[in-house]
Amino acid sequence: MKRFCCVLVLLCFSISVFAAEDDWMKKSSSNKSPSAVSNQRGRSSEPSVSPSNIMDLPGSIGVLDYYNAGEIYFVFASPAYLIAISANVKDRFAQHRAQFAKVQASAEALQAFDRYTNATLALPLTKSYNDWPADLKDTWNKELSAFYAAFKPTILDNMYFWLGFEAIRFGWAVPRDLKMGFTLKQQMESINSGLGDLEWVAQQPAFSALSTDVQNAVKAIAALKSKVPNSDDPLSAGGSGIQTSDVEDAGHKAEIIRQAAKDGKLVS
Repeated sequence: MKRFCCVLVLLCFSISVFAAEDDWMKKSSSNKSPSAVSNQRGRSSEPSVSPSNIMDLPGSIGVLDYYNAGEIYFVFASPAYLIAISANVKDRFAQHRAQFAKVQASAEALQAFDRYTNATLALPLTKSYNDWPADLKDTWNKELSAFYAAFKPTILDNMYFWLGFEAIRFGWAVPRDLKMGFTLKQQMESINSGLGDLEWVAQQPAFSALSTDVQNAVKAIAALKSKVPNSDDPLSAGGSGIQTSDVEDAGHKAEIIRQAAKDGKLVS
């Protein structure tokens, strides 16, 4: 599985999708916030924690702290999410900062988040993304990229963080975007990236410490990887292709994970 993805390329791809969603929203009456389309950030093959120390993470950080940070990390830079929370964006960002601090984000990362927060507050969040001034967008993008770069070392190999990141992708983002009218083909880059992340999660020693229901849900979603044709092997018959019904089922499985997290039952 590919372990590295350039943040700037990711950001440009995400923003192009946000703009397309913004156009769609202008043509409809929907006020729902489009999801953040994010790819894996890349990581090494070794986990940062093991079953023996899952409840004794660095600084006594809990499993749910990392999981929740992962969910936040997926959505906090979505322009539509920012618009949706515009009435209380300061309070929400204070909560997000506190969550990142809980997982021992470095002083540099937190300072970068503060700059990103200021750049976000400067935006006209009551307007649609396409109506944001170009200079403010540029500053916002720059500060977001700086935060990604500073925060990445904190969570690069943490299985629980990426479990949260992918649970919200498959449980909320992908199904929602499909309902908004985006095709499965348009979503495949995001889906394939997420499947790769969950394959990695299932291979970690700490995976066995997750509850049985969560393990089964992760395995079921990751198994869809076998249906993805290998674009680098033209002589192979490849996978049969992922269908909308597969994505819908993955969404249900991801919600099992998210509910387990809400109930405090991620681990056995």
